[in-house]
Amino acid sequence: MSHQFRQWVKYIERYAQLVELVDSGLPKSVHITCTGSVEDFVKRYLSEIQGRLDDPSLDWCEDLLNNLMSVS
Repeated sequence: MSHQFRQWVKYIERYAQLVELVDSGLPKSVHITCTGSVEDFVKRYLSEIQGRLDDPSLDWCEDLLNNLMSVS
């Protein structure tokens, strides 16, 4: 799952470059591309870290992966 997740995020990062999306918009783009139970999980995760999205020390991608791995 880790490889697939990283590939998914890589595609989203490419999309963000194409549309000139700022870094703080990346997590929301991740949420938009999800469906089903993953969408619910990502939505809850983003609401939990809402105030920290602009924190440069937060590696939200790695943190999200770790959270997803703990429930799967």
